[in-house]
Formats: sequence, structure tokens, C-alpha cells
Amino acid sequence: AKDGSQAAKRRALAYVYERPVVEKLFNELGPRYKHRPGGYTRVMRTGWRYTDAARMAYLEFVDREGELRKPLECTPERALELEMERAPHEQAQKQRRW
Repeated sequence: AKDGSQAAKRRALAYVYERPVVEKLFNELGPRYKHRPGGYTRVMRTGWRYTDAARMAYLEFVDREGELRKPLECTPERALELEMERAPHEQAQKQRRW
């Protein structure tokens, strides 16, 4: 969807059969994420469903109006300072728990 060519639209229509969805993909989402190399979505896990105990989550596009989670305010210089302050063994032991 980034290049907007006719061949790319046909490939998208092979997977998504609704033309308005493909048009939105190429007209709105493609230009928005044109310079982004990846990481277009964010999964925010909410908990367990009461009836069958299935994991529930919100799936949202990043860099949009009305985001559930606001982006962190950090300049590239500050991010570099934070990385230099940490010891390498602390980075290796850090784990994220869901």
C-alpha cells in the first residue's frame, strides 16, 4: 500500500474482497505509514473474557488520533543517554511479562 501502484491494489484485492477497505488502505493508511519501516500496530492486552477465559486485547494502529496509549516523549539524544547509562548485563536480564 506504500507505493500505490495498480498491481499492488490488485494484490490487496486478492486478500481483501471489499473495495472500500482497499481504497482506505491505499488512500489513508499508505501515506500515513510511508516512511515507517514497520511496527504499524500495537496490541494492548486487556485481560481474560469471563465466559470462556480467552485472552482479550485491543489492536490499534500507531500514530493516529485517539490512541489508547500515548507515545512516550523522548528525544533521540535522551534515548541515547539512557542506553549508555545502563550496563550491558542489565539489558540482557530485562524481561517483559504479559
